[in-house]
Amino acid sequence: MPAVSEHYRTARRREITEAARRCFARKGFAGTSMSDVFAESGLSAGAVYGYFTSKDQLISAIIDEVLAEVGRSLAPAREDGNLEPLPQVLGRFLHALRSSLADDVPGLAVQVWAEAQRDHTLRGRLADDHRRVREHFARLLELHVERGTVPDGAPVAEMAEILAALGPAFLVQDALLGDLDPDRLTTGFAGLLAVNPGIATG
Repeated sequence: MPAVSEHYRTARRREITEAARRCFARKGFAGTSMSDVFAESGLSAGAVYGYFTSKDQLISAIIDEVLAEVGRSLAPAREDGNLEPLPQVLGRFLHALRSSLADDVPGLAVQVWAEAQRDHTLRGRLADDHRRVREHFARLLELHVERGTVPDGAPVAEMAEILAALGPAFLVQDALLGDLDPDRLTTGFAGLLAVNPGIATG
């Protein structure tokens, strides 16, 4: 029997995590069983267990997928010395959050955060991930200070906390309202920055 390629394994893992996401979105994290994932994916228990042995492993893999998408959205901000305006970076960040989980984003995110209140390991993982996003925004703001597009002495750490917090805030509001548009929020953010002409808007 020929060896299974890494491409095949990656595609099969994604197939399983997408089935799990649909189950979590439809039935909730607590209400979903591994049997539900088997049925949703159309795969046998053995095929799924070959990649994931528990719901915890599945949710961890889903978080990894989201973070990979978010990481790609933030990385270009400093490529080749090109320092992008803050609203442009924020817009790409919000679009990445939405596209990384497609239609099940808001409800699934809220469920994961609720589960993290009971699962300290998951809570620690999510906290570490959020701090990394915050650190990225802090580095970006520091570069803006160096270029003079953000005033010297600006509260960089506090500003980074606000930018990072807009991601969860966006998902929670979208879960409740279902009508949020990342581009509209980006435009609104640029408008807020324009109130203080000392902050870079573009």
